Amino acid sequence: MTPTLVFVLLVAFVATTSGSDDTFFILDSPDARCFQIDYPPGTVVNVDYTLTPSITGRITITGPTSSSAWSDTFFLKDSKGKTVEMKESKIKQKDTITFKSSGLTHFCFKQNTPVSSRGTIKITRGLGGHGSSGKLNLNPILSRLSTLRDRITWIINEADYMKLTEVEFHDQSVKMNSASVWWPVIQILVLLVTGIAWTVHLTSFFRKRKLV
Repeated sequence: MTPTLVFVLLVAFVATTSGSDDTFFILDSPDARCFQIDYPPGTVVNVDYTLTPSITGRITITGPTSSSAWSDTFFLKDSKGKTVEMKESKIKQKDTITFKSSGLTHFCFKQNTPVSSRGTIKITRGLGGHGSSGKLNLNPILSRLSTLRDRITWIINEADYMKLTEVEFHDQSVKMNSASVWWPVIQILVLLVTGIAWTVHLTSFFRKRKLV
């Protein structure tokens, strides 16, 4: 077994055994309270939330594309802000929403009435194509191997996604560096042209009035 494979297996094992803590938040205004989710496209995302008390409003999931499974408590918008599906009702006090990530996604709560409500949210990754081990009645070892295979696949997808993100960041850095180089040059040229123009103008002004 190669060291790289051992490392991937260890990371996958940690990913399967570690959990994420709940995040607490407060809704006390009509402004939306949003959470940013950045997973590779196609990743199944589970959002568990609680609200005390429950509110009347909506939950929005906004991402680069409109691929999602929706319930009756939230509406989905695409990246251009166009409503794809909208069903507004009393948001459940406790619920789990599952959808497929399409990259950088924003998950938002927005209430209609100014009622102060406190809540918790927990965002976890779901399982992929091999994640239904319970439905397949696999024994614990095969179930664990199936889960581990899903985690390894997710790690590989995450690595590819991070590479793409790094390429985008590099391109932005190159553009910023180019702008930082040429913008001062342009400013200096503008100052020089302005100075020469004012010098010519003042010289002509003084000569016309025979002051020089």
